[in-house]
Amino acid sequence: MKRTHSERDQKISNNLFKAPDDQEDTLMQGIANVYSFRSWWNAILATPADQFGERASLYKRALSYLPGSYKLWYNLLKETRHFVKQFDLLK
Repeated sequence: MKRTHSERDQKISNNLFKAPDDQEDTLMQGIANVYSFRSWWNAILATPADQFGERASLYKRALSYLPGSYKLWYNLLKETRHFVKQFDLLK
């Protein structure tokens, strides 16, 4: 059976636009516009403060789209510092 160009192009486009993993889909859930600071900020604030790992991954994901956002960098570093301070390294 001979394939037409449209079938082949459809297969190629389906493979190109697939998400690489499920974690990315869950992180992107609720983000209306990935280039909007407000969308990321609302998602970060909606995540409970005691879930540092999830919040940090949201910050990192947001910074991959908005690397020049001072507010994202500042708050990521502030939360990271707060998280690390709870561990006593001099024991």
